[in-house]
Amino acid sequence: MGGEGAGARKLRPISYKLRGAEIPAPFGRDQITDGLADADAHRLFEDLLQQFSVPQDRLIRAAQKLEGARTAYLTRAREALRISPLLVTEAAVQEWLERIDSLESEARYSETNELHDWLNLAFGRNRHGEERPLDLRIHRRIGELYSRGGNAERAAREFELARQLAPRDIYVLRRLGKAYLDQRRLDDAGAILDLIAELDADAFVRNSENAALKARWHRDKGDLAKAAAVLHAAAEANPTSYYLADLLGQVQLERGHVEEAKSTYRGVLNLLGRIRDRNVWLAASGLTAAVVTGDVPLQVTYLSALAAASVTEEQAESIHRGVSGAVNRSGADLSILNRLAIALKIPDGSK
Repeated sequence: MGGEGAGARKLRPISYKLRGAEIPAPFGRDQITDGLADADAHRLFEDLLQQFSVPQDRLIRAAQKLEGARTAYLTRAREALRISPLLVTEAAVQEWLERIDSLESEARYSETNELHDWLNLAFGRNRHGEERPLDLRIHRRIGELYSRGGNAERAAREFELARQLAPRDIYVLRRLGKAYLDQRRLDDAGAILDLIAELDADAFVRNSENAALKARWHRDKGDLAKAAAVLHAAAEANPTSYYLADLLGQVQLERGHVEEAKSTYRGVLNLLGRIRDRNVWLAASGLTAAVVTGDVPLQVTYLSALAAASVTEEQAESIHRGVSGAVNRSGADLSILNRLAIALKIPDGSK
């Protein structure tokens, strides 16, 4: 606010619901008026009366009305803030991240729409209108919830918003590319792959997740030879990645190259025998390899590992689907699928 005279203050910053640490430089706490504090508002109104040249008779009348004006201002300010959109502060973001954590930890993916609608409401966004980027972490996490819940369209939208905030983040681009593939938007996915290659020419060789994304794009386009070439190059660059070797074996089976797949899966079993880590996906890859190579003792070992593991419903269906494909394409004994369904606690072994 301006004023006349050499000693007049040219600026009177007012804060609303900000802690001292959140007030930006160059202002200090003593320079800021707390717009919701009675004492600060009273002092502000008095300073304004004193600063501006007001005739004596008008000054007295204004002073008499000061208390009523201050009370009316505080009432309106508090009401306006009560219904105003939430500010994008670190505290607000962390609060919503905790709510996202709760849904994710309990696998309540079907409630993502509800949480997202309420998040937009809290931050003053019309869920039917055009969204603006809010916070990278929130968009990424909500996108992942949508993806796990099978809503690829909403997942893609969240990753698109995250991309606006971090256009060079390959992790975000990769998730966006997968969401496009889940919708069969092959051209859009291809454009994302091109962007990743522009940022890092070796991204599809040295990183297994990137390689898997590009290989899937080729598979979805019906080019299994190129998919195999991508996975082969990445597997050679990452010789300890049983994940890449497993994907390569699956593509080889899909191409009808059963002997090549058996060779690949023998390599997977050798690799797994040297790895001390134990997790659900390692056991799943081991079982697939044992099935394709016909190693019955190892089939029993990895079935037992899966039965003892804490496998989510989503993981169980993915594992059963992957092993089913390997069984059907390699000509293995179909009875393994019933045993796998029991190990994964899938009620219907036909899944």
